[in-house]
Amino acid sequence: MTSFTAINNVRERSSPATSRTELEQWFDRLLQENKFAIARLAGSYTDSVNDREDLTQDIAMAIWQALPGVRSECSERTFIFRIA
Repeated sequence: MTSFTAINNVRERSSPATSRTELEQWFDRLLQENKFAIARLAGSYTDSVNDREDLTQDIAMAIWQALPGVRSECSERTFIFRIA
């Protein structure tokens, strides 16, 4: 099952607790699998280590906020870079 299919299944369930848990797991996996790409992207905007760390956190927050409304029209990596 693809991740987008999994998240669509989450939306169809009635239990918000399960939905939140599965969203958290998906979010954690997305960040873990793409942490180096996100760091490279943040580094392309600034040379400052502090600014890069702040930007990485801002990107992570934006991804979290966008997860509930994600549509399965693109790959997960494309989704992340569109948000970033």
